[in-house]
Amino acid sequence: EGKLSPDAQKFGCLQYATYIMASSNFFMGKLGDAKDVLKKLDSMSKSHHLYHPILFKVTQLNKMLGLEMKDAYMELNVPNRDQLKYAVVIPEGTTEVEWEWMLDDFSLNFSANFTSSAAGSTPTATVVQSLEQYTATSGPCLGRYEPTKPGTLIFTFDNKFSMMRSKKVVFRVSPEHLVVAPCK
Repeated sequence: EGKLSPDAQKFGCLQYATYIMASSNFFMGKLGDAKDVLKKLDSMSKSHHLYHPILFKVTQLNKMLGLEMKDAYMELNVPNRDQLKYAVVIPEGTTEVEWEWMLDDFSLNFSANFTSSAAGSTPTATVVQSLEQYTATSGPCLGRYEPTKPGTLIFTFDNKFSMMRSKKVVFRVSPEHLVVAPCK
């Protein structure tokens, strides 16, 4: 690590090389070594440019290895001709909220909307992210919001357009102390 330039460290070169080592061990049948390398990767800095792409690949590798995912992913089944909504209350002082979801197959509509709830102000709704027919082949969907006031983020997974197929989604929000709850 000490031999890498600051730019290479900031980019995530060491973390990516470590992921490649874990993946190589897995595909060579050295499952114990792959798990050990993933544990080492988990202890490394997460403050780099490749964090999200590496996280996605590590999550897939962990699934193949049968490890329990450290990040709290929720598994959702969005019924055909229906939608699921989840709310996250954002307390005062929260500077950043990130989310990630992955679709198992086909496509899905998605939106993230923020409604402020600051005392003495009129609640205002803001569309943070809106995606139509987002396909599974597009990879993970990432989002980020920097609230300036307390409020509620509503995540909508919309499958109303699908007449026949339900959709499987894995979803997480960070920071992890935020509670994700289904909307009624």
